[in-house]
Amino acid sequence: NVNVPVQLDIVPIGAAACSERAAATICNISEDGALLRDVRIDKGYIPSERFELIIEAESAPLSAWRARGDIVRFERDDGLAAGVRFTEISRADIEKIRVFS
Repeated sequence: NVNVPVQLDIVPIGAAACSERAAATICNISEDGALLRDVRIDKGYIPSERFELIIEAESAPLSAWRARGDIVRFERDDGLAAGVRFTEISRADIEKIRVFS
């Protein structure tokens, strides 16, 4: 089980709109993707245009960790949760994930 706070940039694809900021907690992670819980979007709503996420963690064991990804599903539990499939992640950041395997 993982419990790592992350910052999110919600980046519109092919739109002139600016990115939005959000925060969440990674509760499950693999080399392919992650499950984010307690997603808190600064503006309080999910953009209607297509977007991707830039996920950044600064606390151990994912210090200076970063990945890009697409939302593959949303869930409601005690808050908003999102399943993310990674589309871009460095070899070094994949190695940091392997501690959870």
